[in-house]
Amino acid sequence: AEKVSRAGLTFAQYLERMEQASIVNSLDNLMTFPRLRKLIERGAVATHGAYFGVAMGELSVLDKETGAFRKVG
Repeated sequence: AEKVSRAGLTFAQYLERMEQASIVNSLDNLMTFPRLRKLIERGAVATHGAYFGVAMGELSVLDKETGAFRKVG
């Protein structure tokens, strides 16, 4: 997992980054289960990462190609 740096971020931004990193870490962890990994590789199962910022009421989804969370709507 990528290390999250606090440099140049407000505390709230840092926390958001940490929360999002946890989602990415969870998705990576799912790939350690052999059966699930095979299903994902075959296209029978898909995983998605999503982050809901409660304070602002904003939903973001993980773009697997860039690794960035993009706001929805």
